[in-house]
Parts: sequence; structure tokens; C-alpha cells
Amino acid sequence: MATRPTRFGVFCLFVAYTSITLRVSAEISASSAPLKANPFHKLFNPSWKEPRTRISCLSDNRGQRQEGRKKYLHVSVGGGLNQQRRGIANAVAVAKIMNATLIVPRLIVHPAWGDQSKFSELFSVPHFVQTLKEDVEVIEDIPASVNFSSLERLATVSLPSEALEPEWYIKNAFPVVQKYGLLVLNYFFMHLQDDLPLPLQHLRCRAQYHALQFVSPILSMGLQAVQKLQSTGPYVAVHLRYEPDWIVHTGCLYDEATNAYMEKWASERNIQFQSNVTESDLRKQAGLCPITPQETAHILKALGVDSMTTIYFAGGAMNEGAKLMRPLHRAFPRHVVTKDDLLQSTIGNLASRPSVLAAIDYIVCLHSDFLMMTAGGNMGMMLRGHRFYLGDFKETFQPYGPALVPALLGPRPNLTHLGNLLAQQRMQKAQDPLDARRLLKFYDRPWECVCEKALPSATA
Repeated sequence: MATRPTRFGVFCLFVAYTSITLRVSAEISASSAPLKANPFHKLFNPSWKEPRTRISCLSDNRGQRQEGRKKYLHVSVGGGLNQQRRGIANAVAVAKIMNATLIVPRLIVHPAWGDQSKFSELFSVPHFVQTLKEDVEVIEDIPASVNFSSLERLATVSLPSEALEPEWYIKNAFPVVQKYGLLVLNYFFMHLQDDLPLPLQHLRCRAQYHALQFVSPILSMGLQAVQKLQSTGPYVAVHLRYEPDWIVHTGCLYDEATNAYMEKWASERNIQFQSNVTESDLRKQAGLCPITPQETAHILKALGVDSMTTIYFAGGAMNEGAKLMRPLHRAFPRHVVTKDDLLQSTIGNLASRPSVLAAIDYIVCLHSDFLMMTAGGNMGMMLRGHRFYLGDFKETFQPYGPALVPALLGPRPNLTHLGNLLAQQRMQKAQDPLDARRLLKFYDRPWECVCEKALPSATA
């Protein structure tokens, strides 16, 4: 008896069908274009090294801080490091909307990572407080005058699982903070919409790109790794999202050993891992599965990465990291490095602190000359937005999976054809059409926080 496909299976069929149409169009254009006609066949395209005309510009008009009776906002944010960063910046904006004092957010331990790091162990609290002092008052702890244990339940507002308008907080949360002098928001993350009034957008950028500064030990380790990489010339950073949490989330199946490890990993953390061969194959055909290390090696070669280019791989280790990286080491035997290689004397003590390891990856990727993400996620989004905010003068690229599926199939893909497809995707991304701005999330492209800067004329 035939079983009916799940709702996600039907969705994958639809994506697979539509992606075929997109791929055919892309393949015709890519295969017919002469190789030398597109400058994006070069890895470090010279056009990306020119000064960009965009610069960050945050308004000095920062509004009024609260007066009169004190009101406090207590927020707990969950997820990995970059999801937490996004939640913290959103919490700063909500504190402004509520005209409340923000208590330094509490970080929730996520079962997938088990990291118990506190805010003060990742970010500089004094710098956070000082940077935001003209926008929102921030304090480290709940004042003794607030009886938190008796007020917590009464002051907690349940959040719907969607991005919310400021009006929602004014209608549903403001009466609570007005009554109790306290507002508690738990598991806060994406609960603020992308499109906000300009002052709030500027505040989120100030919180995200200025106030959230890693503590000195983390910053030192990250910059030490950057200096080592830069000593050999320009380097490529790759966020290899071939990690247990992401594979379990997508439900994709690979080889027998990997699948068994995924089931064990998920079971140990009480996380459900559901998949079957049919749906996994549909996901792969639709380009929805994490790109493997072997496929990553093919893509890097097609991009023009040669044996002399240093490649930094960011991301969490999975089931014997050396075995995972083997295809990449075979493809680039001398110049594949990770944070473990660069920080051998200190990295061993951080094995139980994934957030610190993610912070080091973030710093190295932020400063890279070419950054490639192999999948979506909060880290990719936050890095794209941060590099854009800093001027976008170094390329950030994420291959569009569905269009690459045919070129990656088989043990020996056509690298010339794959290179044409990648060059076309990079060129389209570089054109950055203005009418596409609203299709991107705020943290992907914080347009409201940048201005156009006129370049000096050649005759000046």
C-alpha cells in the first residue's frame, strides 16, 4: 500500500520542479557565455578591492531616555551565538519602544550546544552599557527594589512565533510594564519585524555592530588567528555548515556512518531526527541539503582557489573532525586550516564552549578577503550584514544550491561548467539591484544604516 507523501515532501517536489526551470535557464546562459567575458571567474575580483561608495551613517538624534518611574525589561535569548546576537539587538529596540531600562539579557542554554556561557563571558558589559547610554539605559542586574520572584509570572508576556510590529508591544506589553514596573520576555529572538522606523533601525545597528563587542580574551584569539592567516597573503573563509544540528534540522541522509551518528547525536539531546530516503533525495535534488565537504572542494576549485590560497574553515566539528575534512585536505593538501590549527595552545580548553568557538569563527570570517557560506543560517546572515555595514569591499558569497545540483552530481563534476554557473551567480549578486532591497532581511542588508558617499573626482 502506497503511503501519502508528507506536507514537506510535497513542498520538496514543488521546489525541485521549479528549480529545474531555474537551472535550465542558468545552465544555458552559463554554458553559452565565453569564459573570459565575466570578471567573476577570478577569485579575488579586482572590482571588490576598490573603495565602495557606501559608508555607515547612524543618526546623532537618539531620542529621549525615560524619566519618572523606572520600568525594567528582562529578556532571555536562546539559540546559538548569532541567534543570540540578533535577539539582543532586537531587545535593545524593544526597550526603546517600551521606554524601559534593559537588564543585561540572559543567555539560555540550548540542548544542541550545551554552552552555559553568560553574557559577560562573551561580550563586554561595560562597552555595551557605555555605547547605548544615550539611547537606552542598561544595567547588569535586577535592582533589589524589584521583587523579581513574586513578579516574574505576572510580568511575563507570551510571545507569538512571528516577527512583531512595535504596535504589538505598545498594545500587549506596555500595560504590563506600566502596571508592574517589569516586563519579562522569554525565548526572545526574531520577535521584531525587519521593517521599523528609521531611529529604531539605527539603534539596532548601533547595538549589533558597535555595542556587542566580544570580551578581550575572545577578541585577542580571533585577531591572533586573523594575523596568522594574513601573514601568507589574502585568505578565503568558508563557513562549512555540515554540522549535526543543521543536518538534523534539514532531515537529510548521507552515508550509513553519518546517518547513524546523526541519530545518536539527536537522541542524546532529546531532539527528533525524522527523515526517509525518498524525502531526503527530494531535498538533495531541490538543493535543500547541506553541501558536503567533497562538494565544497569542487566548488572552491571551480571558483579558482589554487593550491597556494589559504582556506579557513569555520563551523563545528562532527564525528571525528579529521575524517570530515579528509576530502578538503586531499583537494588542498597544504593550505586548509581551522581554529584548532591556529590556536593549538588554547583551543583545547574551549571544547565545552561552542559560543566562544563560534565567536572566533565570526572574527576570522569577518576579516576574510573572500567569504563563502555553504548554507543559510544566522551566522551567514549576521556576517553578510556586518560586512555590508563596514562597506562591503570584500566579497561575501553563498552559492545558490538548486542551480548547482546537476553540475555537482557524480564523482567528477565538470568544473568549467560549474565555474560558469558560480561566476554568473557572483555577478548577479554584485549588481545588487535597488528594487531587491526589500526582499532581504534587515540583518542581511541593513540599508537604512548606510549612506552613499561621493568618491573624489579624478581632477580634484
